[in-house]
Amino acid sequence: MACFMYNQTISVGLMQVKCERNLKYFTTFNVTIANNTISADMELIEILKNGFRAHLDIQLRLSNGNKFQSLLQNDADFCQMLSAVKDSLFKRWYKSILKNSNFMENCPIPIGHYYLKAYHFDMSLIPSYLLNGDYRIHGLGYYGKYRTKRQIVILECVMDGTMKKN
Repeated sequence: MACFMYNQTISVGLMQVKCERNLKYFTTFNVTIANNTISADMELIEILKNGFRAHLDIQLRLSNGNKFQSLLQNDADFCQMLSAVKDSLFKRWYKSILKNSNFMENCPIPIGHYYLKAYHFDMSLIPSYLLNGDYRIHGLGYYGKYRTKRQIVILECVMDGTMKKN
């Protein structure tokens, strides 16, 4: 997958994804990568209400490094983000995902079957300051306060990929 941005070609390669789910909320939560696209199939069995939060950590490992280092983190009330008038990078990413899914645009998120079909990353939404290297995106959906005993994890996904600018 390639795109022209600021006279550069950016290619992103998706390597692997692994997700875990809270069985109280999902009977099914499958995410796959095929042909450099992401697909997901999930069955939500508990309403996701106001207070549902999302934590996203984008990490980078340079070509000569061994460890991933956090590059960009965002922790937000997911429902507030959806209803906010203010546009953010994370809201723009979510809007691009909506084009290939039946995900909700507001809260509460009702019980039901949800899918994402063959989503390609929208290259225009990749910040130009990102460097070549291996990337890891760690996403967490939860209730409560992040990294405390009160945190209730609903879902967690880790996706690895590479990015190269020519």
